Amino acid sequence: MQNSGIGTTENHLLGIGYGLIAAGFYAVLTLVNKFIWELDGLANTLLQLGLSVAMLFPFVLFTEGFNFSLVTGNTVILMLVLGIFHGGVGFYMFFAGMRGLKGQSIAVMSYIAPLTSLLISTLVVGEKMSLQQLIGAILWIGSIWIGEAGGEKPKG
Repeated sequence: MQNSGIGTTENHLLGIGYGLIAAGFYAVLTLVNKFIWELDGLANTLLQLGLSVAMLFPFVLFTEGFNFSLVTGNTVILMLVLGIFHGGVGFYMFFAGMRGLKGQSIAVMSYIAPLTSLLISTLVVGEKMSLQQLIGAILWIGSIWIGEAGGEKPKG
């Protein structure tokens, strides 16, 4: 749902800024993966999650603060379930599965993840896709297909 009021331009600029920050963090993740390929899946997962915590912790402290009175036993349990099962196990399966793949195949798998989320939210959860989102998904799939269809270039 789009906001149709005063301050919409500021919201768009804020969203663009967040998108650029996310792209920067994704680039850091990609570069880190490029240089730590010799690690096994578990070590890679722990390193990636540790880097994520190191990057997000200062952001959360400066924007939201940290109020210990709001932390309950239920909150801790839910955070552990989210972090270990939804984050850790998923990352472990992803990084362990990458071991035998070529770089281009890994990149395609990484690009398909957001598309899968979009499809699940549309088909399973029932969220409606706007025309802009549909065009974006088509461009996303098309760019992946073009990149993969190019294949290996002969050396010579």
